[in-house]
Amino acid sequence: FYYLRLEPTLTLVLASSPEAVTPQQEMPLTAPGGCAFWALNPAPVGPLIAIEWECTAGPTVQVLDTGTGKTRFLLDDATVDNRFLAWEPDGSALYLKAGPLSNPQVLRVTLRDSYARALSISPNTYDLNLSPAGDILYAFSNGFGFGSETWLMEANGRHQRQVNADVAGI
Repeated sequence: FYYLRLEPTLTLVLASSPEAVTPQQEMPLTAPGGCAFWALNPAPVGPLIAIEWECTAGPTVQVLDTGTGKTRFLLDDATVDNRFLAWEPDGSALYLKAGPLSNPQVLRVTLRDSYARALSISPNTYDLNLSPAGDILYAFSNGFGFGSETWLMEANGRHQRQVNADVAGI
């Protein structure tokens, strides 16, 4: 179990349960320059948590290893803004919406080597999730007034099919 304490400093508190009086560990989080905390997204398994920061240059994601206390950015190019979308079911990779303010694309980033691969789906994807088998369900919209669509594809990108379309809303 974990929670975020905001005062006096931004601290991730790890506990054995919500009722635990004494935390097992406290990890101060240091915001990158010009950034403020946005969200925590724990991996489905393992000690990793994706931290989203809202920065003056655009959003960015770091991964925190709660076992070591170390953080790292996922993309080598710090100028590429990115948002968290989802974790792989086994926690080995995550999906980012990269460049939403400049050159939008959806990336799968492996944690072992930070290899980023662009998915062949709409760059206007705003939500994405994976089944335990790795199938990808994603939703996108081409803007307000253009509705939205939900699609499903196999993990390898094959057999894409539309699941739903809402011409009036998102």
